[in-house]
Amino acid sequence: TVSFTNGTQVVYIRDLSLSNLGNPITPPPPGSSAPYGEPNTLATMELSQDGLTWSPGQGTGPASVTISNTTPAGNSTSTFDTEMVSLDLAGNSPLVTTDPSLPVVYPDGVYRTPDQIHATFHGPGLAIVLTNIEHRPFAPVIRDNNGVDEFEQFNSQLVGQISMNGGPFEPIQGTGPVQTEVFGKVGNVTGTFQTEMLSMNLNVGLVMIRESPTLASQGQTSITDLGGGRYQIDSFFDVFTELSMDGGNTWIPADGPVHVQAVNPQLGSFMIRESPTLQSLGKHTIAPDPRGYRVSSFFDVFLELSTDGGQTWTPANRSLRVLPSLPPAVPGSIFISRIGNSTVLQWQNEFTLQSTPSLKVPFTDVAGPITTGPYTNTLTGSTRFFRLRN
Repeated sequence: TVSFTNGTQVVYIRDLSLSNLGNPITPPPPGSSAPYGEPNTLATMELSQDGLTWSPGQGTGPASVTISNTTPAGNSTSTFDTEMVSLDLAGNSPLVTTDPSLPVVYPDGVYRTPDQIHATFHGPGLAIVLTNIEHRPFAPVIRDNNGVDEFEQFNSQLVGQISMNGGPFEPIQGTGPVQTEVFGKVGNVTGTFQTEMLSMNLNVGLVMIRESPTLASQGQTSITDLGGGRYQIDSFFDVFTELSMDGGNTWIPADGPVHVQAVNPQLGSFMIRESPTLQSLGKHTIAPDPRGYRVSSFFDVFLELSTDGGQTWTPANRSLRVLPSLPPAVPGSIFISRIGNSTVLQWQNEFTLQSTPSLKVPFTDVAGPITTGPYTNTLTGSTRFFRLRN
């Protein structure tokens, strides 16, 4: 676990895992070095603001390393000195709440734009930029339904900054009514639902902002049961907005739709980079083994965190050791249930199901192949033996 302290704000990160590092690379020959890069590294981690309650987070971005082959002549074990030269991740901390109702209201969740610029508007002799915008839906929420579709009416507070004609950014704040529709939500607590923002009318002082009355502002929301009374909500809207400078008499459409997504209000979107001033060094060894090869690898990475779109960076209190992430050696929990005249097998992690009619006959993959289940086998069939392999 490492911590990032910026004034009174402290963010903790643990269990950092890097994957999607591209195809296997050919290491340089002994006595030489070579750079390697991957443009789409995927990072998963857990984040906390108190060191006690943790939420999942993930980010993507490029990474590059330098590998130096230090294997002595005649040595059967290959050794390499490594350095993570760069790591630039953009990610977010998913919204986790104890209430799966929609919308998630402040302070449990907010909607933010992942990009620094929220929206731009251009009219005759007029250029307006909105940035650092945050939408805060708040209770009470009035819910109604039409068949299986749920309609939600609530008020939302908007806070952020505005710049007019290249002038300095000034703070803005205002409230107004919002109406959304969640298709197929009635009767379902969890699942993935298509959504639409039907209307939004916000009065934010000098300007008024509304959702376009002619263009559909669509989105999607997924609600996942994490267990223990906790739900993860992944939600976004692509909102077409319009702005008025004259009290609503005339409206200027935004230059494009605004992508907003629900995030943890304390962490929300973040950026992580490898320190530009400290070296993140590591080791990598490949040793022969009766079963093939035994690989040992690590990086001690110095990280920096930004929660304001890269304007300021906070260094971690120490380096974080990153180890290789290997596939699980066991399939985790295995669930067997009986439904009617069939047995249903379900398991965790990706393992291939194999079967054989007799232990004297080699196992073969079940057609598919089936790697995550479930698998249904009728009880009226002949006896078969099953196993899971990785």
